[in-house]
Amino acid sequence: MSQDHQSGCPFRDSLTEDGADPSEEWWTNTAPNGRLLRIVEFPCLIGVSPRPICFRRFIRPLRVDLVAQIPEREGFLSAVLETVEALVTVLDREGRIVSFNRACRQATGYSLQEVEGRYVWDFLLVSHEAQPVKTAFARLRAGQFPDNHENYWIAKDGTRRLIHWTNSCLTGPSGEVEYVIGTGIDVTEHKLVEEALRGVAQFPEENPNPVLRIDRAGTVLYANRASDALCGAWRCHVGRAAPEGFAAIVRKTLDARQTGEIEVAAGDRVFTFLCAPIPDGGYVNLYGRDITERKQAEETLRAAKIEAENEKRRLEAVMEALPVGVVITDARGGVVRSNGMDRKIWGGSRPATHAVSDYVEYRAWWADTGRPVEPEQWASAQAVLQGETVVGQVFQIQRFDGTRGFVINSAAPVRDAAGKIVGSAVAVQDVTQHIEAEEALKQLNETLEQRVSERTALAERLAAQLRSLAAEMTHAEERERRRISYLLHEQLQQLLVAARMRLRMTQRSAGSGPLDVMFREVDDILNQAIAESRLLTLELSPPALYAGGLAAGLAWLAQNTKEKHGLSIDIHAGKDAEPADESVQLFLFHAVRELVLNIIKHAEAGSACIELKRIDDQRLQLVVADTGVGFAPSQVDTPGTSSGFGLFSIRERLKVIGGNLRVDSFPGKGTRIVIEIPAVAEKTGNACTASQETLFPRP
Repeated sequence: MSQDHQSGCPFRDSLTEDGADPSEEWWTNTAPNGRLLRIVEFPCLIGVSPRPICFRRFIRPLRVDLVAQIPEREGFLSAVLETVEALVTVLDREGRIVSFNRACRQATGYSLQEVEGRYVWDFLLVSHEAQPVKTAFARLRAGQFPDNHENYWIAKDGTRRLIHWTNSCLTGPSGEVEYVIGTGIDVTEHKLVEEALRGVAQFPEENPNPVLRIDRAGTVLYANRASDALCGAWRCHVGRAAPEGFAAIVRKTLDARQTGEIEVAAGDRVFTFLCAPIPDGGYVNLYGRDITERKQAEETLRAAKIEAENEKRRLEAVMEALPVGVVITDARGGVVRSNGMDRKIWGGSRPATHAVSDYVEYRAWWADTGRPVEPEQWASAQAVLQGETVVGQVFQIQRFDGTRGFVINSAAPVRDAAGKIVGSAVAVQDVTQHIEAEEALKQLNETLEQRVSERTALAERLAAQLRSLAAEMTHAEERERRRISYLLHEQLQQLLVAARMRLRMTQRSAGSGPLDVMFREVDDILNQAIAESRLLTLELSPPALYAGGLAAGLAWLAQNTKEKHGLSIDIHAGKDAEPADESVQLFLFHAVRELVLNIIKHAEAGSACIELKRIDDQRLQLVVADTGVGFAPSQVDTPGTSSGFGLFSIRERLKVIGGNLRVDSFPGKGTRIVIEIPAVAEKTGNACTASQETLFPRP
């Protein structure tokens, strides 16, 4: 703006009618477009300098008497309103918009058609400013003009613009106000600049960070309140020398005329300073910032990066050491990394794999069905596409070197902190040898099963033969008993009876004499021999056993034992407990008689008990118990007695017929022997029994 257009020198005046502050210096000037402007300047202290370093300047349009300046031609007035940069709006005396110039339309986004006839306070004003504007409008209509004020207008897009208004009125012939004319300047940006300037002026003292000013000699010229702790740590204050080294930094910065940055320590804190040179003033402004936490964070980050790198290397080492193939894929299924075992499993040169669709290059078949594996069926594809964890896919694969093998394929999705799938981890185990071994084992099992079947059949035949031999041995023993019993009864006893008769005849013919005593003694011996032979006959082949069965035989055994040895035996036999097979009856009778003889010989018991019962439809149980001295059950495993029919022998014979023997005994606690046999024993050797009965009839 040329000084030639100035209307006078700067001067101070009282508050003018357009609202100028009398403390401001102002003058009028004419713009190139002919507009009358008021220039206002005033000093402003910026920063920490004691002297002004900038001026705030703004321009206000000088109000003129609109009525005097407006030509009578309406077209000229419209052109002026549309040309000026100021906002000009004309309201009727009710407050409705009559005119809305180009600047108004640009500032609000409304067209004239959209606002014409509408009340300005209905849509352009902030709600809390509507009533003050109505009040000011009422004063204008009452003739109190001109008027100045500021208020916000709300644009069509919702933004707010701060407008400084100078209002005047047009009156009619009667002197009443007909129109209110408002001329406004958009001062939104101007206000923001003012606020920013005020903030800058207060910045150093309000700044929470240290701000220092140090001259070329290293003297501290200024330090804000935030610098107190820092200066205390350095033991320097305003007017004194800064810590050693700062003078050199200031000189270097001033000489270079370039902003620089330094990092210094103060106690346990670390600061960074932006060094801004002011060459004309011969000093440097230092704007500090405490970066202790940042440095600690950087150190933590550096340590974390080192640890992450170490962890990466450890992971790589683990991957290479694993005996299974390991693959890491990205979110599309592309291979990011694989270990040596995976490369060995697939063999040869592998194609590039960037996505699941590339899996078509990997040929594989399901091990159970033989059907080809589709790309989306691979575990890694399901992991990245569906987020599923898939374990134990068994494939036959064709390696890239042309050979084939079997693998177990598994994969799980890898998710980030937000749960988004970012890849997958895949494990591939080569089980070729295992499956081949399984196939060989399967064939071996089939062979073994055939051999076992053959051996089982052989064992069953041998077992049958053994049972037949056992039955034959039982029958042979019984035949021998019957034969001896027959000989005793039919021969020995007859001879003894004949000898006794012959002796008695000889005694009668000899008469009384010295041989009479001897004759009587011989007669007694013969009588005893006959009785013993008869008893032996009964013991070898008890008639009660053959006539009445096992229960009757056991009753005879109890009575005979009582008479002969004085041992009382209680017999308890169930009616349904009689074995169906005669050979089993004979075996059990002789087994019980052997156990009774053991009681007599070793138990030192005064009584015993024999119980025969049916456990269920399949098993019979025979129990022989006494209250004697007992013994260690381990002795049961020692073969035999002099008769060859001890506990060991009984147990072995029971095994042949599917039975078992259990001994419950403890020294001093008596003995309980339990025999269990099948209720229906296999009948073996009955033919031999029948033939023997013909040769040796029952006595």
